[in-house]
Amino acid sequence: MNLIFCSYAYLDLYRSTVENSIIKEEEKRKIDMYLKCCVVSLVSAKTKNSDCDVALITNIEVPEPYKTQFKSHGIMVIYKEYDSFRFGESMKWSLAFYKLCALKYAVENLDYERYLIVDSDTYFISKLNDLWVEADQNVLLFDLSHSLSIKQNKTMNNEYYSLYNEKVLLTNYGGEFICGNLELLKIFIDECYSVYLDMQEKNFITDHGDEFITGIVAYRKRTMIKNASPYIYRYWTGRFYLTSTNYIYNPVNILHVPTEKGVAFKYLYKYITRKGVLPQNKRVFSLFGFPSAKRSLSKNTLLYMVNMFLLRQTKIFHK
Repeated sequence: MNLIFCSYAYLDLYRSTVENSIIKEEEKRKIDMYLKCCVVSLVSAKTKNSDCDVALITNIEVPEPYKTQFKSHGIMVIYKEYDSFRFGESMKWSLAFYKLCALKYAVENLDYERYLIVDSDTYFISKLNDLWVEADQNVLLFDLSHSLSIKQNKTMNNEYYSLYNEKVLLTNYGGEFICGNLELLKIFIDECYSVYLDMQEKNFITDHGDEFITGIVAYRKRTMIKNASPYIYRYWTGRFYLTSTNYIYNPVNILHVPTEKGVAFKYLYKYITRKGVLPQNKRVFSLFGFPSAKRSLSKNTLLYMVNMFLLRQTKIFHK
C-alpha cells in the first residue's frame, strides 16, 4: 500500500495583548486558507488514486468543517507534534520545515511500502502508477531547473559554503514533492536530520526553508536521486507568469500552483462543499489560467503555416 499526504503546522507566536486580537483574526484566515487547500489537494489525490491511502499530518486539532470533510472523503488526519526539524520563529519559512518532521514520522511509524508528500497547493489530475514504479529505485525530487545565475542558486551555494566551508554546486529542488519507498526514504530523512543537527549546532540560519536541507542531501546522495519533473510541475500564474502546456502534452500527474492558494483553490473548495466532487480537469485548467494547448492564430502564425504548407507542396512536386 502507498501513502499520499500533505503536512500542515501552526505555532502560536508570542505577541503583546494589544496586537493579539488583530493578529489572531489574520492567523485564523491564514489557517482556513491552508486547510481549504489541503482539502482540495487531498480530495483530488484520493479521487485519482483510490487504491492509495491519503492523509493530512498536522500538529493542530483540525476544526470543523474541515475535520468532517476529510473523513467523508476517506482522508486520514494524523496528529504529529512539531518536535523535530524545528527552528526558531525568526527563521524565514520556519514552519515549512514541518514537512520534514512529518516525513520522518511517516517513514518511522506508518506501515507503507511507498510514500509521497506534497504541498497543500497541489492538484492531482491523474493516477500515479508510473511514479510508484520509479519510487522503488530512487527518491524523486522536483528539479527547479535553476542556472547558476539564478538568485536562489547563488544564495544556497553561498549558505552551504558558510555552513560547511566547502564550495559545491547544489541543484535547487523544490520542497513541494518528495517520493520514494520506505528503505530509500529512511536513508534520505536520516541524512536530512544530520544536516539539521549541524545547523542547530552552529546556530545556522537559511533563507530557503526545507529546500536548503533537501538540496544538501540530494547532493550528498545524488546517486539515489531522480528528477520528478515527469510527474509534477510548478506553474506560476500571477504577475510572474511561468507555465507550460505539459498539463496536456506529455502530461504530469500533479499540478503545483502556489499563486492560486486564495483564488482557484478557494473556488474548488466551495465546489467540493456544494457538490461533493471535483470538476472536470478541463475546468480546473481554466481556473488555473493555464495557456492554451494550441498555438494562437496570429497573423505571423498564419503566415508561417501557409509557408510551411507551400514548402511541403514544393517538396512533393519535385519528388
